[in-house]
Amino acid sequence: DQKTAIVGDPDRDQVLVVDLTNMAVSRTFRVEAHAEPGRAADDAEGHVHLVLRGSGQLLTFDPATGNVLGTRSVCAYPRGVAVSDTEKVVHVACAEGKLVSLSTTASEVTPTRTLTLDRDLRDVVVTSDGLWLSRFRSAEILRIDAAGTLLNRITLPAARGPLGESVASVAWRMIAGANGGVVVVHQRAFTGEVVPSPGGYSGNGMPGGIVAPAITMVSDNGTTQSTS
Repeated sequence: DQKTAIVGDPDRDQVLVVDLTNMAVSRTFRVEAHAEPGRAADDAEGHVHLVLRGSGQLLTFDPATGNVLGTRSVCAYPRGVAVSDTEKVVHVACAEGKLVSLSTTASEVTPTRTLTLDRDLRDVVVTSDGLWLSRFRSAEILRIDAAGTLLNRITLPAARGPLGESVASVAWRMIAGANGGVVVVHQRAFTGEVVPSPGGYSGNGMPGGIVAPAITMVSDNGTTQSTS
């Protein structure tokens, strides 16, 4: 509704509902110790589906009333979550390589589909023709169609400097792009010889330094454009 934010607080075993209009916490949900609340996504009914990274569960609640609608076991290491309102399905990307799809109705505990893909999955984004998934350490992007078939893999572009190149790694966050495709916040790591200098390392010839942040936009046709 553009007026509410959901904040997972894994250090304090709680989830905060924040009223952005008044800039105040309106509700606080307690979760079990070491459940580690993480990513969240809302559906067309206004219910929020939040992954519990520590307990391997999906928590569904109504932020408006404060009612917890259900908690379902999903996988060993849930990470990313996205909702397809047209199908009334919530997709959960798991670090062990599973993509688990469940009904948005919290009482339905059996997954509608479970796919086994590459390990280290992080975020999942719903599009009209399928799903985009990111892999955390490699920053590789996977695209699958509505039937679950892997269509292609996208490697984010490297940056080149006089002493070598820096390759994409560690995809921190992937979200849907405003005009289709996805936007990925990631880092790049220098693959050449590191040059020492007094007090640290020389940045001469290293694109952005030994490790540098980057933002890459990936269009629907797979072309990429980066900030650097």
